[in-house]
Amino acid sequence: MALATARVALGFCVLLGAEDKKPQPAQLSGVTEQQLRSVGLSRAKSLAVLDLADKIEQGTVLSVH
Repeated sequence: MALATARVALGFCVLLGAEDKKPQPAQLSGVTEQQLRSVGLSRAKSLAVLDLADKIEQGTVLSVH
């Protein structure tokens, strides 16, 4: 994993308070696009992450654990 990618992944986990475990879709319910962008995600990736989390929560997309 590239260092920049690792920083984004760590920032994402810290933002969600999930440093020691896999982030869950429900943890994104209060996260904004701007917060995701602040940890290094692009606008498109931020919107995609939020959309996917929402769809998993609604049951439209199944989550694999």
